[in-house]
Amino acid sequence: MIYENYKGKLLISSPEISDGVFDKSIILICEHNANGAMGFILNKPLIDVSLEQIWTNIGYKKKNHT
Repeated sequence: MIYENYKGKLLISSPEISDGVFDKSIILICEHNANGAMGFILNKPLIDVSLEQIWTNIGYKKKNHT
């Protein structure tokens, strides 16, 4: 089995994908391993979502600097 890691690469949706969140999307892959992949859509605005909410939803915890 050939395994290519897409971390750090851009994915550009194909013209055949014309529905949903991936329609005309450019995605930066931030993590890609045997457990799956995670990325950010670069060319669409976030609406009513903060970056802190995103990090919380993917399991990152805010560090206390005291």
